[in-house]
Amino acid sequence: MGLCSCIYSYFAPVFISYIAAFASVGIWIYMKFQIRTILRTYALKYLDKNTVMESIAPSGVCVFFFGIIYLQYHINKMIDMGLFDPEVL
Repeated sequence: MGLCSCIYSYFAPVFISYIAAFASVGIWIYMKFQIRTILRTYALKYLDKNTVMESIAPSGVCVFFFGIIYLQYHINKMIDMGLFDPEVL
């Protein structure tokens, strides 16, 4: 067994795990912004565009850094606005 194959067999699992971790973080960030888009699209059915853009998760920076907590705050805000009431649907 040569030196190159020994180094490769030692570092390959580590390298693959780094790639998987990087990909999962990328998917996680992408999904946070997809949830933001879904919430805004839903709110556009019942509110005008300016109100939605100003009131439903307006900060992309907060979505990036605070993610689920920030989005849950805006889901609760939408509930308080009455957007999830059965009578509205």
